[in-house]
Amino acid sequence: MTQIVENLNAKQSPSFSLDNLLKSDLFERENSYLDSKYFGMKGEINQLLITETAKDMGMQVDYYSKDLYKITYQGKYVLFCGNSALVSEAYRACAQQKHLTKDLLARNGIPVAAGRVFDDIKAATDYFSTLHYPVVIKPVTGSHGRGITTGITSVDALQDAWKTASAKSNKIIIERHISGCDLRVNVIGGCAVSACLRIAPNVIGDGTHNINELISEKKNNKSKRNPKYRVDSEYILRTELLDVNGISREYVPAEGERIWLAGVANISAGGESIQLLDRLDTEVIQVAERAANAFPGIYYVGVDIIVPDNSSETASSPYVIEVNTNSATSTPVFPDFGKPIDLPRLLLEYLFSASGPARTIQHAEKGQYCPELHPIRLAAPWNYPFYTPRFRNRQNALISLAAYKYDLKPYNISTSISGIVYGDKHVLFHQSTPDVVPQVARRACLNRVLRNKRLNEAGINTSLTSSTHDPGKVPSRLRKFRALTIGGQVVAALERGIEPIRNYESNNIETHQQRFGEFFRDVSEILHADFASIATQSVEALFNPLIAGVDIVAEDISRPLPSQYWMVSQITCSPSLDWHYFPTYGVGRDVASALLLQLFPKLEQTIVQLQHWRIRVKGKVQGIGYRKWVQRSAFSKGIVGKVLNRPDKSVEIWAQGSHTALAALLDQCAYGPHEKPSFDIDLEPLPITEYQGFRVDRSSSAAHPGTSLKE
Repeated sequence: MTQIVENLNAKQSPSFSLDNLLKSDLFERENSYLDSKYFGMKGEINQLLITETAKDMGMQVDYYSKDLYKITYQGKYVLFCGNSALVSEAYRACAQQKHLTKDLLARNGIPVAAGRVFDDIKAATDYFSTLHYPVVIKPVTGSHGRGITTGITSVDALQDAWKTASAKSNKIIIERHISGCDLRVNVIGGCAVSACLRIAPNVIGDGTHNINELISEKKNNKSKRNPKYRVDSEYILRTELLDVNGISREYVPAEGERIWLAGVANISAGGESIQLLDRLDTEVIQVAERAANAFPGIYYVGVDIIVPDNSSETASSPYVIEVNTNSATSTPVFPDFGKPIDLPRLLLEYLFSASGPARTIQHAEKGQYCPELHPIRLAAPWNYPFYTPRFRNRQNALISLAAYKYDLKPYNISTSISGIVYGDKHVLFHQSTPDVVPQVARRACLNRVLRNKRLNEAGINTSLTSSTHDPGKVPSRLRKFRALTIGGQVVAALERGIEPIRNYESNNIETHQQRFGEFFRDVSEILHADFASIATQSVEALFNPLIAGVDIVAEDISRPLPSQYWMVSQITCSPSLDWHYFPTYGVGRDVASALLLQLFPKLEQTIVQLQHWRIRVKGKVQGIGYRKWVQRSAFSKGIVGKVLNRPDKSVEIWAQGSHTALAALLDQCAYGPHEKPSFDIDLEPLPITEYQGFRVDRSSSAAHPGTSLKE
């Protein structure tokens, strides 16, 4: 793999354009794989290439389900989901949504096509009317080129394309159409190992057959010569360019005349692949590797790149269009033209190399469980005095709140994708799931048959059972519980779905019923160690995600297991943190902080130095809801203090918190609730004092805040 990259020092030819490549020696002879053993094998071709190569290399393959399997070699193992090895669930979720991929790439300085996301066709049409270039319409989710229309230059074409894309997603991307060479560069461990030029579906005339006949002949020839097409009955499915250009399917092209059928070049839509890694400019290779490195939780990445036609003087750098976490292995192994690359072997060699991510077999993979950790380590009680319901259902808001507490810098990509910066380390979250949780763990939790099988093999009940009671006498009073595990220990526990409790102090029943639809009671302090052990063993049996919520049905979670009926009913590796912060009854638990301490162990030795700032905001700042907006912003950052109007029409903020939290508030204050740079800011440091919450005061005539800081 290293050798391939070292041989890429030559600059690509100035004639690197689609037209010139179609006339090059690459197309002199189409590859044929008539002797391939994969013609006679059943199964999905991309996955087969990995598993069969593993067997040829002396590795062991064990299946958990149709597309979940484990490859073992010399005391180490790698978990696969389809073609993906040890893929991070958070980064997979990000890559699955094209607009989030672009955001993450742009944050890392990687060139992407300009565009925006819309859910309303009128707004999309208005935006399109301001542009002076062709655009591409695509759904934010999806694969195989489905729902994508390219080269749109009119409002009518836009509206037709919108209908096509909206059948796949309710959010639509409009981005600049960039003409050029469409490449899929496969990157393993940060190193480019193959690059396939993808050519849109087309046929070449022979002067005798019409387009329909040419399509049928090409489809039959492909399925006979190349095993990657052996089960693809929908090959050359897209032919929309015939209608756009007014060409009948009965038209007979002249000999050598190329007729383009579709605007997308995906192989599954009828495109063809040409492997040409050794002809690419080093800049293209570097852009692909940088794009892959922006997704550090994914070891095998397919990067889709458009290289603008550099035969013109206006040529520019390559643009990354998408990043794929389940890239086809068959395309570089069986390219239509060019030199084949044994990508599965390169992938397995990297995964099991000395520096690769293959894991040592231990604990659950040997049928044993980790005895070192005590099963319970409760998160600290949470007594945050200024709770706001605006962000309670948002997991990333609670994680950000914990980050500010430890003077860390959080950021949001969307309402479900967020991140935290700690020194030179970044951690990405999909809701409450950090990027260290693998996709295979999520799939195992969701797959009921696989989940129950793994749990039963570990000796854990998935149906109501008692070791000392008559199985025919299941008690009528069974209760539901949720144990939250982080790092192999239970940090909080709840009783779920309870009825309102008389003579018991609640934390606002009406709000809970509205927000959650059920009531919760914190039972962390009475959780029996038997049930804590069951929760941690259940998580370990399902590939040990760092965080998980284990749902348990039992008579009484404070009593030992043998004395009652019990079962594990469900497990999720994306648990709701807010349940534990805001129980209807009992103490809330600061579980997001417990998660950060597990991700960044050095935080336990860190003492955060609080700072206290007086911020004066000048401008047209009164009468626009500014103080309430400041309060909400302070809530989200764990800041205490107060905000008030001044007689000179300014607003004064007294804020105390971590430096990162105060700096974020200061940046926002200059923009205000309407996110426009409208206000002037004065800042004065003050001594640390005591506050209870963050309140909105009406006004003040005090000359200086220093005389009345005590709250």
